[in-house]
Amino acid sequence: MAKNSSQHGELKPTLGLFDATAISIGAIVGAGIYVVTGIAARFAGPALIVSMLLAAAISTLTALSFAELTLWKPIEGSIYEYSYQLISPFAGFLAGWMWVISNTFVGAAVSLGFASYLCALFPALPPNVAAAVFLLLFTALNFLGVRQSALLNNVLVAAKLPF
Repeated sequence: MAKNSSQHGELKPTLGLFDATAISIGAIVGAGIYVVTGIAARFAGPALIVSMLLAAAISTLTALSFAELTLWKPIEGSIYEYSYQLISPFAGFLAGWMWVISNTFVGAAVSLGFASYLCALFPALPPNVAAAVFLLLFTALNFLGVRQSALLNNVLVAAKLPF
C-alpha cells in the first residue's frame, strides 16, 4: 500500500518556483517603501538617496549571507534554525520570537500606512478602522489557503516591480 504523506503529517508542496520567488521579492521590496519614503524625504531631503543606497548595500550583504548559509546547509526554518544550530537553542528561541514579533508590527504599520493613503481619498473614513479592515482582509485571505495568498502576492509583486 502506498503511504500517503498526510498519514505522516507531512505537508505537500503547493507553491512553485515562481510563487516562491515572488514571495521573496515581496519580502525584499516590502510595502513599507511606499509608506515611509515620503516621510523620510521630508526629513532627510537629498540625503534620502544616500541612506537608501546604504540600506540596499546592507540588505544585499544580509541576503548574500543567507544565500551562503542556504548553500552550506539547506534546512527549513531560516533564521530560527540557523541561530539554533550555529549558536544555541536560546539564540534560536530569541531569533524566532523576534522574527514573529517584528513581522506582526510590520503588518500593523503597513496597514496604517495604506489606511492613511485611503483616508486621504476618503476623509470621512477613520484611519484605524481602515487599517483594521486591511488586516482582517489579509488574515481572511491567509485562512483561505496558501494558493490564494500566493496568487494575490504574485499580483501585488507584479504591480509594485515597475515602480
